[in-house]
Amino acid sequence: MTWLKCVLGQTGDNCELGSPTANNYDTASSNCASLAFAGKNWNLPTIDELESIILFNKTDSVAAIDPQYFPNSPLAPLWSMTNYIPSLNYTWVANFSNAKVEDKYKITNSGVYTRCVFRPDYQCNYSYALENVPGYSCGGKCGRAKYQCVEHIADVQCVDPDQDKIPVGYYCGASRQISFSDTGQDRCYNDLYPIPCPQDSINIHFGQDGNYANNPLTFYDYQNGTINDGNTNLYWEKCSAGLTGANCETGSPTAIKYSEAFDHCYQLASQGYAGLYNWRLPTHEEFTNIMHFGKTGVLLDATAFPATTLGSYWTSTIRNTNNYNSDQNYHYLVNFGTGEISNDAWYNSAYYVRCVSQMYNY
Repeated sequence: MTWLKCVLGQTGDNCELGSPTANNYDTASSNCASLAFAGKNWNLPTIDELESIILFNKTDSVAAIDPQYFPNSPLAPLWSMTNYIPSLNYTWVANFSNAKVEDKYKITNSGVYTRCVFRPDYQCNYSYALENVPGYSCGGKCGRAKYQCVEHIADVQCVDPDQDKIPVGYYCGASRQISFSDTGQDRCYNDLYPIPCPQDSINIHFGQDGNYANNPLTFYDYQNGTINDGNTNLYWEKCSAGLTGANCETGSPTAIKYSEAFDHCYQLASQGYAGLYNWRLPTHEEFTNIMHFGKTGVLLDATAFPATTLGSYWTSTIRNTNNYNSDQNYHYLVNFGTGEISNDAWYNSAYYVRCVSQMYNY
């Protein structure tokens, strides 16, 4: 995907000209959709996409984003296109002053800014060229490396050079190899209820998350206590710590201190749980990549992750940003009841745990 270097209102090689323009959500969405720049179709980002550019290791009073690529960024929230389902007159924002993800009232006219994104269509089809595209790699439910990313018109496609066909369920990712799952929002909304997703960019409700589809949330139950994420190929504990059983029906979710959460994942790795030896606490980004923002209640697939509690889960991400000094005593939390990401979890407080692992043991 391609980001605007400057937020709307700024120009110049280092975004030194002009000043960031604060708008409400509808105006921000419209401004992106009508943007004529570099011959691309621009839109607001999803909350997952926006979160991916938060820089969580900033320790000074500048925006929590890489200043080399996004210079002079405001210390402020940026709009996403992802609706906040519990209250439809709110939407999700990523706050680059404190590196948090939170909801914001859509008609807010001050203090929220806009950075547009262009995302090519990575859906595979049968028309492709033959050279692998440098800087891209194929990924999917098996994570095989032999597949090639090739040019196709204005985007990049996955192909199998040995069998001369498109591998089903695979996609191309840029060199950072972050594979964004869809947020799960497949409907559009006004401020009160669902509406058909507008197809005309001049419609005030055009450009919502429901207008766009990414890699759908895809999970595989291995019937051994693990769930595989088909987009990232990560393996998750099916049950929260404290629960067991085919549907996590035995026991109760256990809220524990950070050191105990770390030890829980370490013990899984030590015993080779489900044949995997690198269990660990997930990052905030890995957690949000499985989150279902199209639901109310627990924002997870209830079949893949049954009996998940409405509460906050430990991540491995340390609070180390902006107005806070680097502090090993505070960690980020992901709340599957509200969808919010916070960074004020004191290490001796008690929160829930779900560990993650890769197939390969590095």
